[in-house]
Amino acid sequence: MHLKTLYIQDTADLFVLSSFAIAQPLFGLVLQNPGFLAARRSEPAEIGWVVASLSFGFPLVLALIEYVAGFFGSKVKRVLHGFLIAFLISLVLLPVSKRVAVVPGWAWCLISLLIGSVGACLYLKYRTPRWSLLFLFPSVFLFPLLFLSHEPIRKQVFGTGKAGATFSIPIGQPIPIVMVVFDEFPLSSLMDEREKIDQKHFPNFAALAQEAIWFRNASAVTDGTLNSVPSILCGLYPQPSLRLLPNARDYPLTLFTLLAATYRFHVQENNTRLCPQSLCQEEQQDPTFHRIRGWVQDLGVLYLYVVLPRKMTNWLPDISTSWRDFAPPGNPMGSDKREIIDYGELNKWINRPGEFTRFVDSIVPSAKPTLHFLHILLPHAPWEFLPSGKKYSLEATKLRGLLEDSDKRWDLWGSDHWAVAEAYQRHMLQICLVDRLFGTLITRLRSTGLYDQSLIIVVADHGCSFRINDSRRKATQSNFPDILNVPFFVKLPFQKEGRIDDANVETIDTLPTIAEVLKVKLPWKVDGFSALGPSSLRRSKKTFIAEQGEKLSFSSDLHGRVEAIRQKLELFSPGTERRDYFEMGPYRELLGLDAEEAGPIEDSAGQLELEHQGYLNSHDSQASLVLTHLTGRIRRPSNDRSQPLYLALAINGAIRAVTETYWSGREERFSVITPDWAYREGHNEVTGYAVLGSKGGIKLARFHTLKDTPQYRWGDPIRLDRSGNGSIYLGDGWSRRSEGDFTWSDGKRASLGIDHDSPPGTVLLRAKLMPYWVKKKVEHQRIRILVNRRFAGEWGIDRPGIQEKSLVIPAEFFSHSARTMITFELPDAVSPASLGIGPDVRELGLAVFWFSLVPQEHS
Repeated sequence: MHLKTLYIQDTADLFVLSSFAIAQPLFGLVLQNPGFLAARRSEPAEIGWVVASLSFGFPLVLALIEYVAGFFGSKVKRVLHGFLIAFLISLVLLPVSKRVAVVPGWAWCLISLLIGSVGACLYLKYRTPRWSLLFLFPSVFLFPLLFLSHEPIRKQVFGTGKAGATFSIPIGQPIPIVMVVFDEFPLSSLMDEREKIDQKHFPNFAALAQEAIWFRNASAVTDGTLNSVPSILCGLYPQPSLRLLPNARDYPLTLFTLLAATYRFHVQENNTRLCPQSLCQEEQQDPTFHRIRGWVQDLGVLYLYVVLPRKMTNWLPDISTSWRDFAPPGNPMGSDKREIIDYGELNKWINRPGEFTRFVDSIVPSAKPTLHFLHILLPHAPWEFLPSGKKYSLEATKLRGLLEDSDKRWDLWGSDHWAVAEAYQRHMLQICLVDRLFGTLITRLRSTGLYDQSLIIVVADHGCSFRINDSRRKATQSNFPDILNVPFFVKLPFQKEGRIDDANVETIDTLPTIAEVLKVKLPWKVDGFSALGPSSLRRSKKTFIAEQGEKLSFSSDLHGRVEAIRQKLELFSPGTERRDYFEMGPYRELLGLDAEEAGPIEDSAGQLELEHQGYLNSHDSQASLVLTHLTGRIRRPSNDRSQPLYLALAINGAIRAVTETYWSGREERFSVITPDWAYREGHNEVTGYAVLGSKGGIKLARFHTLKDTPQYRWGDPIRLDRSGNGSIYLGDGWSRRSEGDFTWSDGKRASLGIDHDSPPGTVLLRAKLMPYWVKKKVEHQRIRILVNRRFAGEWGIDRPGIQEKSLVIPAEFFSHSARTMITFELPDAVSPASLGIGPDVRELGLAVFWFSLVPQEHS
């Protein structure tokens, strides 16, 4: 065969197989989830670059590699081409594993590789100029053309639509408007047994209800942000069949464009772009390189979910709670699962309480009427925040209890009642945070004089449910009150007395209600009615349109929420104000008791291994993360899988949580949320007890707790490289992954927790480190060193590069209990993202190679 013809055929093989193995699956996945484009705020050039790279760039790189291999001989090129053909055929076959449940995932990978290898050999043996993959070459162009011609993509790339269209309509009463749209917020979470706002736990929402109109029977009209937030702002039922994106181009008729001629806009949106760019100042975009890198990483994660067998995707980042930034830049997806950075560290999910606070702090009075609008991803999962706003979990995105083997793996609860109960608990803790944050908003409005004169609207886009063997987010005949019924408050200007209105109101009534208060006529026909209008306009049924397009009808009476309220009240015991949502589970009468008071104690339970003990050895109540979500595994003499084991955990001697164990593969594990106030600074002792009930009362069997922190030997280096021993000593304030030779501090404080013998005398703290240094932006780093919360000294670093530092610490600074916490305060730590030089949101201060504590006589 002529050499030129051979090169053409080889190149065509790579382009065709790459289109079927890589480009087409990813194009299809993005088309099924158009919210991916809206969340990324994708520009046409970015989409074009990604399409060109998938369709032409990747196979072109493979072809160039083959071309270079040809310089080493035709045999080398032939072998490499055969390998690539086999690999691409295997990728085409791998997704079939999701429909071949009888074959284990690893076996299907081997089968795919075998078929790919045989297929490549046969193809290359019998390939001729007349019989080859060249006849499929048009697919290389067909797939991207079909993708770009699809309605959501076409409008995004080619800019059809009337983005930014505004109206010049007189507004009879131009008053300030404050509107907050919460996300995934069922009304039942706020309510007590009387179907009133639980004033004890949610005082700020209860206070608003006393001065506003509370539409207790209000309901969402769909189950996802993609359609729900636009429906609130435009007054129209969703039309999922149109595949609209939540941006101003696809939704030109909204509250923003209605008020454009008269109002100033103070708008903070999450995962939507409904306010036109001409009206709302765009947030600063990441540099193009970083945005494209984000595309590549997200598509890489999505592609692995497409091709890998379901059982082999557990190591991947969770993709259920966001549309973007699944694997942050620099994070190795193959690392330990607990090392994967959760969504709370990512763009649009970074520090959601901080996002709320930033919005509140930026509210200022204005001579021009202003719309203050916030859509916040709270109390939306991941549930990771204590009422204080601190994070409590390293595994926030893992929702235990959802069926992982189902096609609806991110939506359907299984039959493990305790897993669902724990998820409910985490949700309720985050609701407590939302109430606290909402209180800061009301305080700000009062202090600026805006509270009385403003129209205040509080609503949520949809709810969620916690019923076993039922959907978390999709409305069913059994859970629909939880999904539909959402908070909806309207406080009119200068309103002082509140009332409850049980009329049949839907979230699409929000815009008409605002229009009535402002005395403005809507210039387009809406499906909603003013919630303040006459009862004759009320609907007899509730309409709900699922994201998939199914139109459902429900009774206008949502009293089915009583079941969810009852479930909540049965799950969480009454107690003091701060303890309620920590007190749950079997044998909760043990909570608060010293273990010795709870009953007879035996030493026969087995072994308990507590994960992340480094945090417990150096607990810092001032840190941004206080690890109160305790997880681990147990080993007991009798591995009876038929019944869960009731496990009580004592923190510093007092029982603070009771949970049920569960089986994960061959491991018996536990997971429990403990109260943050139960921990003391520095070291905390956690002991596990099996709770054994009998006719004679309760007995406890103590577990032997396996320690993961060995005793430190004076003078030994604590190495923070990838294979070093540092991870067992690190507490809060460190990046959860090594950069290779060192580990970055992350935040304004970082701590070490060590067990040790009494020091023989003065101790020399030594460290090899490198400051985070950006010319003209970060030109120094200050490090204050505290030993057991006592100030020991300070390092000032005024030059870049690797260097060694030391500090003499008196012996009396070290703990008499032979456990010491060393804290490094880093006031100059800063994130690259905040400086506009990259997407990294970690607050970097120091890169540390090693520490050591050397008795001075040995130094």
